[in-house]
Amino acid sequence: YQYLLATGFVGEEKRIEWIETLRQIHLQHKLFSIDYNIGQQAIAHPTYLPNLGGFIMHASTMHLDFGMLHEGDLLTLLENMRAQFNTFVVRECTVSKPSGAKINATILTDYLKASCEIDWITLRDPQLRLPT
Repeated sequence: YQYLLATGFVGEEKRIEWIETLRQIHLQHKLFSIDYNIGQQAIAHPTYLPNLGGFIMHASTMHLDFGMLHEGDLLTLLENMRAQFNTFVVRECTVSKPSGAKINATILTDYLKASCEIDWITLRDPQLRLPT
């Protein structure tokens, strides 16, 4: 339980840390621009977890849109996010090639576009008094 508290799985969601982690991954791996939008937190009712023992599961959906040199950029982003946080589920990612995009071996540019939906998951312990 203490580990889950320390990692942010139980308690308040950590939006600022999520965004800071995206920024660090972006800089460290020299990725192309990343646009994101985090939706409002809502109570989740996953069918795969019918009994949460009194805990209440919440999810906030993050939409990510970013350019990639190749598909490996998507894996790099997700693997590095997973190394920092183990509290999200990738709902969907689509990779597309913009129409008219041509590969030029002398120019590094984002030849592919990715769009992902990620659910950030947190559990609320009803015994903890959290600000509303």
